[in-house]
Amino acid sequence: MEVLATAGGQDALVSEIRAIEEDIDIAYLDANVPGSFESCQDGISRITTIVRAMKEFAHPDQTEMAPADLNQALQTTLAVAKNEYKYVADVATEFGDLPPVLCHVGDLNQVFLNLIVNAAHAIGDVVGQGGERARFASPLAEKATWRVSTLLTLGQEFPEAIRSRIFDPFFTTKGMGKGSGQGLAIAALSS
Repeated sequence: MEVLATAGGQDALVSEIRAIEEDIDIAYLDANVPGSFESCQDGISRITTIVRAMKEFAHPDQTEMAPADLNQALQTTLAVAKNEYKYVADVATEFGDLPPVLCHVGDLNQVFLNLIVNAAHAIGDVVGQGGERARFASPLAEKATWRVSTLLTLGQEFPEAIRSRIFDPFFTTKGMGKGSGQGLAIAALSS
């Protein structure tokens, strides 16, 4: 454009180009477009993580048990369930060195998902819209011959009167239309 301006004879064209530059605000675009591309790349990376997690999570039904990496199963389920807990809780993963475990990993993923979603809902009920955040940990560690998976929440504890029923099919502590009562029942059947 400067070449046109110094060449002369193109004053009308140069004025028109400058007017268009002002209208589209080149300085704003120069300042903001690179950051927008970085945000797009970050979004694509997150989408890639979610899609990979969904592929791993959605194992076809297995008739035979097979060795599974519990750390990977839980990490995948956390990625799939992130939208359930991201506004109410931060998750800390403390994975230990576990050997492969013979199981139906699809069922195990469903158990993890049900526990995470229930924890997130319980935390959401406690913290509400106040902006508070809870932290729940998902350590996996080997203890002697038992593999232990725990999800610790800062949500509500079950009242003593209903503790014996929490794994019963169709039992829910959630309000009408918010829970099927199948999550923990499925978890009990799968474990």
